[in-house]
Amino acid sequence: MSLRPILDLKELAGAAAILMSAMAYAIVFAAPAQQTAHLAKPAVRAARPVVMVKVLVAAPPAVPLRPRAIAVAVSKSALPAGAVAETPLPPQAIAPDPATIAEQASRVAARVSDKVPASLAPYFDTFIYVSKAASGPWAQRLFLFRKSDDGTLAFEQSFPVSTGRERSEQYFTATPTGLFELDVHRFFPMARSAKWNDAQMPWAMFLNYAYRTQMSGVALHAAIGRHELADIGHRASGGCVRLPLAKASLLYHRFLAEERGQVPVFAFDAARGTTNTEGIAAHDDKGDIVLADGLRVLVIIDNFPGTPAAPPQS
Repeated sequence: MSLRPILDLKELAGAAAILMSAMAYAIVFAAPAQQTAHLAKPAVRAARPVVMVKVLVAAPPAVPLRPRAIAVAVSKSALPAGAVAETPLPPQAIAPDPATIAEQASRVAARVSDKVPASLAPYFDTFIYVSKAASGPWAQRLFLFRKSDDGTLAFEQSFPVSTGRERSEQYFTATPTGLFELDVHRFFPMARSAKWNDAQMPWAMFLNYAYRTQMSGVALHAAIGRHELADIGHRASGGCVRLPLAKASLLYHRFLAEERGQVPVFAFDAARGTTNTEGIAAHDDKGDIVLADGLRVLVIIDNFPGTPAAPPQS
């Protein structure tokens, strides 16, 4: 028998062994290089989608929890010096109207003319006079005037109100007297009194008046409830001026819609922490009146009973 096939098988087995050794060598020595090359490449990650988060912001409360802080900086005058002349309200004369108390209004208008400084008169178009007297022909009444083109006061209407009780209670229930502006930033359809057990104050129009460094809580607002409505015409409030509901709503919307403009900033007595109530305006370094955005409505609150009607002439 020939030995050649056996040798061929041996040669084939040897060749296979050599091939297997070579493959093992390649795996052992080539793997680290491949691993190194793989780590050297930056990792590629799929971009994550951006998630938009909607933040729900609660609406501000209709009634501030605390009095608004007194503004330190005010806007500068938008009018050049001398653009507004100091012209006092002229002597007032109003024709009597039998359907109203216009006979009294002529004398009220004359008192308003005397009380409003000449430097303030040109900046206001509407004048509110309130007598907080306990008795008398003008007592517990509001008189509303509109300034005519010639500077005279045109009587619009008058109606009874309720001012402070003027006695010591939990607080002294006094309505302040003097000249006041309305705070355009503190008009609320419904306010609540922090001092008086959350008492409701519909159509509240707060005075722009600081007392002892805090913004005053005194406002013109509607009377609400059977007792408050019954007290209209008498001293009955904690210091605010209560108006009939329909009148308060009417004035609230009218002032915001028609009376916006620049008005003088009343002087502030830093020693007392109180806004001036005599109609003295703040002035800048040049001597010009400092103006700020507000309402062209001036409120005069007076503890004056009024003068009796003139006797009829025979």
